[in-house]
Amino acid sequence: MMIVHACAPTSVFEIGAWTDTAFAEHGAVFSCAADYCAHVTITRGGNSRLYLEGLPGRYPGLDAFFHAAARHFGLDDLHARITVDLAPEVETGVFAAGAVALTGGLASLAERPLTSTQIAAIAHRIFAEELGNTCGIQHCMTAALGGIAWYDITPYPRVFPQPCVLRPEELEALESRLLLAGTGRPAHHGAYARMETRSASGDSKICRLLWGLRALPRQAADALACANYAALGAIMQQQSDLLRQLIPDTASPEARHLSMIAQQRHAYGTAVNATGSQVMILCESEARTRLADELQAAGYQVFPIHIDAHGLRVWREEDNLYRMMLPKRERANAA
Repeated sequence: MMIVHACAPTSVFEIGAWTDTAFAEHGAVFSCAADYCAHVTITRGGNSRLYLEGLPGRYPGLDAFFHAAARHFGLDDLHARITVDLAPEVETGVFAAGAVALTGGLASLAERPLTSTQIAAIAHRIFAEELGNTCGIQHCMTAALGGIAWYDITPYPRVFPQPCVLRPEELEALESRLLLAGTGRPAHHGAYARMETRSASGDSKICRLLWGLRALPRQAADALACANYAALGAIMQQQSDLLRQLIPDTASPEARHLSMIAQQRHAYGTAVNATGSQVMILCESEARTRLADELQAAGYQVFPIHIDAHGLRVWREEDNLYRMMLPKRERANAA
């Protein structure tokens, strides 16, 4: 019996967020894959169950997704474990990374040769269509493909990735200027349903703000290609301003406080994510360490960003080697 492992990175930046959803119909998102990954291990045998290690009560939708994805590939009697590199309260693309990793691992177990793009499309279709959730497709594509790209959605759910290729020194320069800070507030997942309802009713404000968001991803890609961090920071601020008008929940006191501290350190820009649970910060590399210290002293969790260039990775190992790595009690159960 084979053991399948998979991991997929989470997405950050999310410039153009909410335009990659069914209610938006078409749009674009600029996104980067961060090397904070969701890790999955899947084996055959026993009752089908998904264990969320270190994440009690978090991401309950992943369990339903796991069973639905297993049915999609005609698999049963599975045992799966999932861990994530980020703290539970930081939810930037974690669900999508877990879903893509699970889909990739199950496809390997089912002997289904699929491309990363196909795996992302299957993961999104199961979550959004079969399970009835509103979900942006960009998160799944970023988790599957990795790197930096802007994604053209014309129309939803068709996605055309436009990679942003940087030289090693350009990539290092970008990473040295990035910080991710958690607001400490749970993500506002209910906002998706509210947005869908307002969009279906023909709310003119929603239409205007979505058009504003659609224009930003290409501008962000162009600014990054020129290493124009001031322009990229200004685009991040536009993103945050539009999101605050679209979803007032994102303008939490914590998000405003994080942004104020960054602005005092002359950051180029800050961008709150689409659910209000974290803030992306672009600053001068010389100021990053001091800014991180100040944010941590203020009680926020701070994460440096390194770009994951690989996307989804899937590999196998022999069952005997896997059992040797388990605690004694679990080793007996796995036998």
